[in-house]
Amino acid sequence: MCIRDSNEAAHDPDPFDDVIRIGRDWAGRDLEGAVDDVRFYNKALSESELLAVMRGNPLLAWNPSPAPDETVDIRTISSLSWSAGDAAASHNVYFGTDGAAVAAAGTDAPEYQGNQAGTVFSVAGLVELGGGDYFWRIDEVAPDETVQTGTVWRFTAPAYLLVDDFESYTNEVGQRVFEVWVDGLGFTQPVETPGNGTGALVGHDIWAANTPYTTIMETGIVHGGGQSMPLYYDNTASPYRSEADRTWLVAENWQVEGVTDLTLYVRGESDNDAAPLYVVIEDSAGNVAVVPHGDAAATTSTDWIEWKIPLADLTAAGVNIGAVRKMSIGVGSRTAPTPDGAGVIYVDDVRVTAAAAGE
Repeated sequence: MCIRDSNEAAHDPDPFDDVIRIGRDWAGRDLEGAVDDVRFYNKALSESELLAVMRGNPLLAWNPSPAPDETVDIRTISSLSWSAGDAAASHNVYFGTDGAAVAAAGTDAPEYQGNQAGTVFSVAGLVELGGGDYFWRIDEVAPDETVQTGTVWRFTAPAYLLVDDFESYTNEVGQRVFEVWVDGLGFTQPVETPGNGTGALVGHDIWAANTPYTTIMETGIVHGGGQSMPLYYDNTASPYRSEADRTWLVAENWQVEGVTDLTLYVRGESDNDAAPLYVVIEDSAGNVAVVPHGDAAATTSTDWIEWKIPLADLTAAGVNIGAVRKMSIGVGSRTAPTPDGAGVIYVDDVRVTAAAAGE
């Protein structure tokens, strides 16, 4: 929700007297949903206070995890959890792949998973890679056996392992994309972190005078969702290459669920200087695989390029794909860098995917 004061003087005693906009976020993207109970507060609400306000009926289960409509990674979706309604003594759990059936289910339906005292339910054996949409409902049972029928929540298990979809990054310190994909410059907050010494700059510059950008992430040129990562490259000076590096504190396991390829989507601009792309994968033992893209002028493409890197190629190069520690996306040549210009590319939807039927 955006509120703008028609009288921009800071001392205006009534700053909320002109325009109220509902349905657009800070990145300028339209939002879909319903609006109810519009309120004004004389203070900024804390996260816990906001959650309490958004609960609605206090007798219902709330605060679901996964969050409603979340896309989950099959490696991390081991259970469902929720916060209990105010009068709940136990919880009836419903789960299935048919939303209408979950909504209509009673305790005699196959979607009924039983009654329990706790607020965590294991989905071991119930969710699979590429399973699509899953639906669940928690009915709260009071001590007198009164039942409060819960909301039907949905999450999606896609046919890939998620590396990064770039949807969670914002302009806020601690949530900025260059704090995860470290570039040549580095950053000072929340913890001073040096850059990698290359010509890369990750994210749009929202701080320069007369900048056209209001968000660090790109919101107009996207492959999926609402954001992609801009990676500016400048290979006109040593070391003549530009890289964005992501390092995992806990190594990634890319040899589960029958996955076969590292897949990412990239595109450039027609006025970019032509330069090759490459990906570097490093495992926890320090073994490295450098994979160049086949098109030496990929940075000038204005179409999204699907780039598939067989995991077998990484294994053949000596990388343990069961313990991936670091991934770098680069412009230029990792092995024989030479001056080759500047520009910007966009990166989106980095995934580990399974081969399609017939491949």
